[in-house]
Amino acid sequence: MRIVRLRCFSCGNRTEVTFGELETRDLREQKFVQRNCRICHGVTRHEVLRGGGPSLETFGGFQEDIVAEAAKPRALIVEDDPEARAVLAKALAAANFDAVAVGDGREALQILVREDFTVILSDINMPELDGKQLFDFLEKNLPEVRSRVIFITGETGNPETREFLEASGQPYLPKPVELPLLFVLLEAIAGGGGSQTSPSE
Repeated sequence: MRIVRLRCFSCGNRTEVTFGELETRDLREQKFVQRNCRICHGVTRHEVLRGGGPSLETFGGFQEDIVAEAAKPRALIVEDDPEARAVLAKALAAANFDAVAVGDGREALQILVREDFTVILSDINMPELDGKQLFDFLEKNLPEVRSRVIFITGETGNPETREFLEASGQPYLPKPVELPLLFVLLEAIAGGGGSQTSPSE
């Protein structure tokens, strides 16, 4: 029997569980297991949490591979332009992010209430639910997530958009996005620093 610290990828719940030999074998071979989550009551994918200590030491030689995979940062791309969405997803993958891309804020909310992301890269003008409405929801309901948002927009010259960006206090990038500047912001947020201004200014 082995004690393992896990995080549910559906609701983000963190817990310690006791593994039998079968689950230990599955974790060794697949780097994840499917378990019932006591919070969201679904069968969800779990991976070992990053960190050391006795819980991970029990896994001996394969603990480092599991920790490395579980620690991979995750990014949610919210962009209605399919071409821009594909470019950003490719860039984030190259930066070693696990990227998930959606077409508007409504799709983003459906994922954000269930999953945890290191960074949210969001356009502002989108159908259904735009970036402003998405950010407003995060401020009211998921305040710990709002600080992970990076805005991208082609309307930095629009006074209303500019006012919103400055009031949000979040970093932003003009379109077309300059990837070196994006990588600077990603590193700051993923590393816990977080920039509150646009590096383009």
